[in-house]
Parts: sequence; C-alpha cells; structure tokens
Amino acid sequence: MTGSTDDVPSQLTEYLLLHAIDVQFVAPGVPTPTVSAAAEVLGVAMTSILKTLVFTGSGNSFVIAIANGKKRVSVAKLAEVAGLSRLRPATPEAVLNLTGYPAGGVAPLALPAGVPVVVDDAVTALDVAFAGGGRDDLLMRIKPADIIRLNGAVVAQIVE
Repeated sequence: MTGSTDDVPSQLTEYLLLHAIDVQFVAPGVPTPTVSAAAEVLGVAMTSILKTLVFTGSGNSFVIAIANGKKRVSVAKLAEVAGLSRLRPATPEAVLNLTGYPAGGVAPLALPAGVPVVVDDAVTALDVAFAGGGRDDLLMRIKPADIIRLNGAVVAQIVE
C-alpha cells in the first residue's frame, strides 16, 4: 500500500495491512462519485474505472457487483448469478450500513463477510484499474485480480 493513509477509512486501512497487495491511493481534491467524474479528473479512459455497487433482494439479502466503465449492471443477469429474487439497487443508507462506505465511494475490499461479490468478466481484462477508496473523494489504483481473489468473487457477464 502506498500513498498517505491518513484519510483512508480505518476498516480499509486495517484490511490492507493484513493483505500484502499493491494499492495506491489518489485524492483528486474533488468528489468522484461517478465513472465519468473519476475518469475526467484522473485523465484515464472510463473503462479503467471500477464501480462497486450494492444490490438488495428479497428477505433482506444483498449482493455486491463490480463492473467497469459506463455500462449498466443488468439486474436480471446479476440476480441469476447470485440466485436472488426481486433484486434492486440498495439505498444509500443501506449501502453505508452494510459496507461502512458511502454510496459513490464504496471500496471493492474490506466488504462484509457473507455477502457475495460478483465481478463482471470485462474487468478481468484490466491489469490495473481505479476504484473507490472508501469515500466519494478518494480513489485507489488496484489490480482487479486482487479484488477477485481477496473477495472470493464470482466472475460472470453481468452488464447489459
């Protein structure tokens, strides 16, 4: 882990100290809660930006989807892979309560145990990418392979 961790959420800092992976934090000085905003401020292609999205299903179940770029996650495809019904995006309050991160800044690591993580197969083509750093104004440069491995994620085609 490189870069200052002074403003990194403690749950993410503690997680990264336990797992020796190459992560660099970038604080662009402005909120970057969307793929477009992050790509613009970093000067990179939108396909290099990961989004970590939380969905809720029936029975108060959850699934976390990680995709890149501007393509939308298909609720139907994600529901099929996750084996959940009546899937919908989680509210910002539910995202914060479940992950400890605000919507628009969810990090793809230090996620709650027991919640399945599904990574879109297009993400596997990236050597490195930028993802939320636990706040809407903090990003991290990370290898998608580390995200998949550390989350025990399922890889599937989940975008429209």
